[in-house]
Amino acid sequence: MLFTIKWKISVHTTGLSGPVAALILLLGPFGAIFAVLYPIVIWSRVLLKKHTLAQAITGGVQGFFLTVLEMYLFSHLLNMPLYGLVSLEESILYILAIIATPIALGILSYVDLSNKKIIFYISQAVLLILFYILVPFNVFAIFAVICLTSVLISYWAGDEFVWFNVLKSS
Repeated sequence: MLFTIKWKISVHTTGLSGPVAALILLLGPFGAIFAVLYPIVIWSRVLLKKHTLAQAITGGVQGFFLTVLEMYLFSHLLNMPLYGLVSLEESILYILAIIATPIALGILSYVDLSNKKIIFYISQAVLLILFYILVPFNVFAIFAVICLTSVLISYWAGDEFVWFNVLKSS
């Protein structure tokens, strides 16, 4: 609500990412699979010209982090432990795996650089290696699925979607 006073943040991506974050906390990788909808909702909000790319991405980032923060905060403040939750650290890793590719595509959509395509694929390759080495395999797999989904959406949407312009540049 505070963002929306000055900036039209996407409530659709917030509304998607909040429940997905809760599913991640409750179900781990099985809940994280629903995050494949995040880049799809970003694409739809931008394509429909209801939001800028930054507004759509930020809505999702806000929803993911606020839901995790709220669930852990309320659990501790009310002294009502929620048993079986994914750890705070692991849930943050899942969220980072989900938001990394859309943020990278978003940043590259706004900057004026040559070789955006090369920069994007190198950055994703580095992240893929880092996720493979440093995090549990489930988090790595979610990153790979979201990265692939974002790239496929970009190519499928064509010139109408700004991510395509990143991937078609030389």
